[in-house]
Amino acid sequence: MNLGVPTLLDTAMHSLATSVTSTNVIENIRRQLKECLETHGSKCPSKFDVGLPPRVIDVNSDHNSQRLSIHKRVLRERGQYAALSYCWGDPPHPFVTTTDLVQDPSQRDWSQLPATIQDAIRITRALGLRYLWIDSLCIIQDDESDKMNQIQLMGMFYKNAAVTIAAARSPDVKDGFLADIQIPQIPLPFVGPNGEVRKLWIHMEPPELPDEPLDRRGWTLQESLLSPRILYYGSKDLIWKCRGEPFHSLTTNHTFYRPPLHERLPPAIFNIPSRDAISTDGIWLRIQAAFLSRQFKLSQDRFFALTGVAHELQRVSGDVYIAGLWKSSIMRQLSWKRTDNIVPEALAQQSLSLPSWSWLAHFRPLITLSVDEDPLDKNHPQLLSWSLNLADESAPLGCVLGGHLRIIGTILKSIDGHDTPFAEADLTLDWDIPSEDEQDLRKFVGEEFVSLYLGRRGLDQVGLLLCCLADGSFVRQGHLLLKDSAQDFWAGPLAQRMEIRLV
Repeated sequence: MNLGVPTLLDTAMHSLATSVTSTNVIENIRRQLKECLETHGSKCPSKFDVGLPPRVIDVNSDHNSQRLSIHKRVLRERGQYAALSYCWGDPPHPFVTTTDLVQDPSQRDWSQLPATIQDAIRITRALGLRYLWIDSLCIIQDDESDKMNQIQLMGMFYKNAAVTIAAARSPDVKDGFLADIQIPQIPLPFVGPNGEVRKLWIHMEPPELPDEPLDRRGWTLQESLLSPRILYYGSKDLIWKCRGEPFHSLTTNHTFYRPPLHERLPPAIFNIPSRDAISTDGIWLRIQAAFLSRQFKLSQDRFFALTGVAHELQRVSGDVYIAGLWKSSIMRQLSWKRTDNIVPEALAQQSLSLPSWSWLAHFRPLITLSVDEDPLDKNHPQLLSWSLNLADESAPLGCVLGGHLRIIGTILKSIDGHDTPFAEADLTLDWDIPSEDEQDLRKFVGEEFVSLYLGRRGLDQVGLLLCCLADGSFVRQGHLLLKDSAQDFWAGPLAQRMEIRLV
């Protein structure tokens, strides 16, 4: 019998719905958590009973019908808790902890919780945990002193959590994250072994990396890096992440995401013994690249959103963190440049961002072109000292309003624009400009302009364009790149080795 080619009668797209709250899924999560704690000791922290944050949500409280209350830690109290990583969404944010609610907890109406927080409480209870840490509820939002203190400790809160619940799919706290996962698919007919016509449902190939709202929020990068265990509730799958098993699907679906390159912090941060030497340079450049793809609403948040990671790296490496840079490799890390500074109808130059040498002070996309470390290079710059003007003295790794680096280095003055050896150099200015024509080094001539040598990048030479201020200090103007240059321009008779103060 000739069956011929089966006819595709149903061409409509259908969705495959997968529950993330089924009994099987919850059991999978519990099993994965237990396995991580008991068998990943060489890669994941197994210490489950830790010092609690100053405030946590008690999800099994006897204070009200919702079984919820804010629990204030007593001296040296230890316990187990989950942490929530999520997107707040657009204001207003009515359900936050304020000073009035701390003084009179009975004023809080727990029945009005936003959906994402309700979902996080549900998962915390399902995992058998008593406490949950959420920034909006566990930090007093109208108390600047409490906010400053808690922001500096946030990295530790995520590092010590038994598990971090990542509401990755939800752009707003009102949305929730436990809805069934819908995977669009279309039918492909085929003839079975007994001649019957069947359907094979196919779906689109997944992206290389998850592209979820949470992965675009600036604050959540360090939450992801410092969390030893993550339940990642994405739009296409529920994924378990830990240092021992960085990308494991917890649903009955196929793994819809391809395993990404999973950025790792040194094991010592999690008190796991390791013989590996800790270098901040390579780690930090990868963190910087991930950080720069994220979004911030306030410029000062860029400094604070890295405080936790910076504190931990400084603790285990012995290096010193200086406003987004590291002392051991600061000259290499000064070689950052804008990637999008050509903006139609831009002003000739905007107000100065200080410190001009810190990439964190510049609210624009950029990239760091790391230069080679050559101990035999006599023109190599050296850091002599530094000083920072902190927004808050109690937050030494937080927001910086200004500061200077005292450097001894080799400079060239840009006196004659036509004869300058840098006439063909690639100059990338640090501010918005209307066209490529503005980025011509010959426009920056005069006694006030100098070019500071940073080092070589293969055959290329790298430097910074600086401008001398009235007080004799220098401010950064842009990034210089001399491509495939065999001639050492900073070794000629016009070059000077001198001490400069870069602000």
